[in-house]
Amino acid sequence: MFEGKGRTIVVCGIANPSVIPLLKQGYNVMLLAHSVEQADKMRARIPSEYLDHFDAAFCRIEEPEEVKAMAEQAIARFGCVNAIATGVGPNEKNSFDDTDPEEFFKVLQATLRGHFIYMKTMIPYLLRFEAPRIINLTCIDWKCGHFDYGVSAATGKGGLVALTRAIALEYAGKGLTANCIAVGALKTLEPRTPEQEQELNSKIPVGRIATGDDIAPAIAFLASRESSYMTGAVLNMSGGAYMD
Repeated sequence: MFEGKGRTIVVCGIANPSVIPLLKQGYNVMLLAHSVEQADKMRARIPSEYLDHFDAAFCRIEEPEEVKAMAEQAIARFGCVNAIATGVGPNEKNSFDDTDPEEFFKVLQATLRGHFIYMKTMIPYLLRFEAPRIINLTCIDWKCGHFDYGVSAATGKGGLVALTRAIALEYAGKGLTANCIAVGALKTLEPRTPEQEQELNSKIPVGRIATGDDIAPAIAFLASRESSYMTGAVLNMSGGAYMD
């Protein structure tokens, strides 16, 4: 049985709903917040018994100096940084016909540039500690066209899978693993309208949108010591919305 005790994971983007479940799995969790308000909102939701294992930092993943400062903060607070779980990028919904080239490449850059810079900055920190792990949260749209995202976002998420696999191959010999989790639709702190949620539920065979509790066990496993033989993989966590 895997556990996160003694390990630190940094989460941001659509990985954020998994903060509390990861704390319950024993991980120290560093949240990358885009504002003080977001950090305070998350801190207020955390049960008091886990607060000693939680920290937050304002950090834009495309800014190397901010990433370095965050990593040093995590190490100073918890003594290590072992894993990152990341999922950022615009949530655009446009079809191919409705997408102009400028917008298409803007979304690709917003999705891939940040992940590239973030991983390039964080990998030297991860390699300093035991069992380094990278988990990138993508979506099933990269495989099935577009389910909850538009064509630009779906393409960007496919690029993220390719980037993750390139890193997995390059760093496997150093003990670093890199994997993806492909979600169908995920509840976030920014809720959808009832109509949007009902429409998504109707397209998911299990009948509901995923929560942080659904995704966290996969993140917890991929961030663990015990996942050392899995790298370059994409876990399908879509409630049956896509079956490969």
